[in-house]
Amino acid sequence: MSEPDENVDYDPGRSQSPSIDSQAYAIPIPVEIVSQLSEDSSDDEDSSLENLVPGSSNAVFMDSQDTGPMVDVSKYIFDSLVQAINSADFAEAISLQTKTSAVINARSLKLKQLIDSTKERLSCLRSRFERGAEISKTIRHNLRQSREMISKINDELATAYPIELNQAREKVLDRQFGE
Repeated sequence: MSEPDENVDYDPGRSQSPSIDSQAYAIPIPVEIVSQLSEDSSDDEDSSLENLVPGSSNAVFMDSQDTGPMVDVSKYIFDSLVQAINSADFAEAISLQTKTSAVINARSLKLKQLIDSTKERLSCLRSRFERGAEISKTIRHNLRQSREMISKINDELATAYPIELNQAREKVLDRQFGE
């Protein structure tokens, strides 16, 4: 395990190893890779391992109970995370997070304003609709009364003046529009 960075808080009482038994999650290495490893053993061992698993080291490959070489997945992930955290530029990340937060806050404020204006407009339109519904009922009632009055007048004229009423109807029906 490498020495802890000066910038990282280090608790000497806390273990830097994973808290789970990583051997339970180890992945067997395929036979082709094992044969490549044995062929390249005369060459530089570290370079062959780097070619097979980028960013790995000898500590990642282990022999376990005569099952052949195994990749310790949790150790590989742990080492990758430690390397990523150590190399991260936190000032840039915080700057980006601040900008993103400002954009989200601005959009949130705009959405709240739009919701408020929509609520006001909805209440205005609702009151206009209710007034329109009342006016519609009044007009419908007035039309019904007018229709009843016209039918009463037509009935009285038909009994009192049948000839004149028929002549007036013929004139109305024979009338040509557009003249």
